[in-house]
Amino acid sequence: MAIAFYNNTYVEDTLPVIQADNRAFRYGDGLFESMVAFDSVVPLLPYHYERLRHSAEILMMELHQYMDFDWFKATVMDLLSRNKTANARIRIQLTRAGAGLYKPEINTTDLLITCTAIPNNRFEWSSINATFSPYRVDTGVLSNLKTTSKIQYVLSALLAEKKGASEAFLFNTKGTLAEAVQSNVFLIKGDLIMTPALTNGGVNGVMRRYVIGQLEETFNVVQADVLMNDIDEADEIFVTNAVRGIQSVAVVGSVVYSDAKTRDIFAMINQGIRQMVLAGKS
Repeated sequence: MAIAFYNNTYVEDTLPVIQADNRAFRYGDGLFESMVAFDSVVPLLPYHYERLRHSAEILMMELHQYMDFDWFKATVMDLLSRNKTANARIRIQLTRAGAGLYKPEINTTDLLITCTAIPNNRFEWSSINATFSPYRVDTGVLSNLKTTSKIQYVLSALLAEKKGASEAFLFNTKGTLAEAVQSNVFLIKGDLIMTPALTNGGVNGVMRRYVIGQLEETFNVVQADVLMNDIDEADEIFVTNAVRGIQSVAVVGSVVYSDAKTRDIFAMINQGIRQMVLAGKS
């Protein structure tokens, strides 16, 4: 049975810890991070922690003073050890604590960390099909956060499944691409790699940030408005996610894409992540 961490206590993850007045349950008043651990190392943990703190500040959530980076790292490592797993998907959920209606009575936070064992100790190559979602996302700083208010993503995932696809591309109210349900999107056309700018309403993905940093050293990477035309005319498309790394998109709608450059990028990113894991173990 898996062990979870809840407010400085370790509990069985099947035990109820969410109360009826939980604000994430009632209002979507929460944040979350999905991370991957390989060989007991979370390679992008500094990125996740930085985003969590920044998002909490924007939402006026108060983290406890002891929740510095070293504490988070030690807690995650301890949770992996208690679950006797070195490779896992880890979810951190931060919820504004206390009661109240739309106006909360307090701004302190409840913290829940869970982990699920996975079989692989590095990202594995995969190719997926995608479709288009009719549900629109807003633009603005709140759209860039990984909040628990994601109903259009839930509906888009259900729609994708009905269409036999693994992903769905979501557009904003302006008609430009924001992201996919579980991923940020990158298009390759010739020597250009394009990804939607954050002003289009996509989540500020941790893997997106890492991939852009690596690609900018050797490729012409542009963050811009991405239109339907750009998707149709791309040579290759790939999506990024902190748990799955890079996935090639073979088909979107009725258009088929190649994956030659994506395979090279996947290998480069996998090597970089592996080096971070080895450095974290030394």
